[in-house]
Amino acid sequence: MDDAQIQRLCNEFLSNLGVSGFIVFGRQDEGNQWKVTYSLHDMPVKTAVRGILSTVDQLVQQNLP
Repeated sequence: MDDAQIQRLCNEFLSNLGVSGFIVFGRQDEGNQWKVTYSLHDMPVKTAVRGILSTVDQLVQQNLP
């Protein structure tokens, strides 16, 4: 799948949930490159950024020495 298809599917997923939210989706493409896609649905960017930063902090605390 290309980037546009992934973005469309992420947008549809959030829209179909029927709640405000955001997702960050990481994937490896056919060329073994890592790519990240994000999608927001009825959520302020500032709130999504806070959520992402909190998640990154948890990931670092739990997985890095």
